[in-house]
Amino acid sequence: MAQEIGMIRRLRYGLESLSVKVCYIILSRLPYPTASAAGGYLAGKFGPFLKRSTVAKTNLHLAMPELTPQRIDVIVQEMWNNLGRTFAEFPHISRMSPEEMSNYIELEGTEHVIQATSHPNGNIYFTGHLGNWEMAAKSLSDLGKPVSSIYRKGNNPGLGSLIEDMRSHYVSSAIPKGKSGSREILEILKDGGRIGMLVDQKMNDGIPASFFGRPAMTAPAIARLALKYRCPVLPVRVVRVSGGHFKIRVFPPIEINDTGNLEQDTIRIMDNINQILETWIREYPGQWIWLHNRWS
Repeated sequence: MAQEIGMIRRLRYGLESLSVKVCYIILSRLPYPTASAAGGYLAGKFGPFLKRSTVAKTNLHLAMPELTPQRIDVIVQEMWNNLGRTFAEFPHISRMSPEEMSNYIELEGTEHVIQATSHPNGNIYFTGHLGNWEMAAKSLSDLGKPVSSIYRKGNNPGLGSLIEDMRSHYVSSAIPKGKSGSREILEILKDGGRIGMLVDQKMNDGIPASFFGRPAMTAPAIARLALKYRCPVLPVRVVRVSGGHFKIRVFPPIEINDTGNLEQDTIRIMDNINQILETWIREYPGQWIWLHNRWS
């Protein structure tokens, strides 16, 4: 029985990987604006009717109970459109030159990147799944300051390999979450390197930091690394301004106040980071992924 289940799983993973590869081949042959528009149209048309949209609506009601059902429906529609565009833009990101990308990206706050680079213990950049978050790493790479990106291994190894291969063109390295990844992160920071993190996903063994006024299990890694290495932690916001065009802003490093109480300091820092993300999401709710169970 176990062998049959394993075989079915491998078959499903193989079909998923093949489907995504075929989609990416087709999308990569379209002009970037056309691919982005097509992805947004298809996801925006069919996504709201998927069962997963119920999770998004529930999360929106929990996070912002003042929203009307009609407004929530609009946000869910915008979310799917943004998600579809992001999927369709992914195969183009690794192939586009800095000159080509400059036609679609306006980058602000480069002075903070340059200043942070001089720090001997490296620096950390964080963002969330807002806009097209991959554009943050791509922009830093085009600036000559690529980051090592931390990721969670997916269930489908074939799909994971495809994504890692695409990201390898604009990140220094891809670091899996876990003990082996933790050692690699420490070495990068000791060598004065740059780490990039997406910090808005649930981590079951994390800490309960406040997010939209509710406890949300949050990975504490950024706070603990910053307290240990005294390295700058810079917020990076990615906003889709229209179609496949983005405005990316790197903010000054957040305050890291070490009182000597590791537990309280960690919670305070992660509360602050979640508050920053919350502010961005409230401003652009249709550009965040509301599909995962962030509070349960």
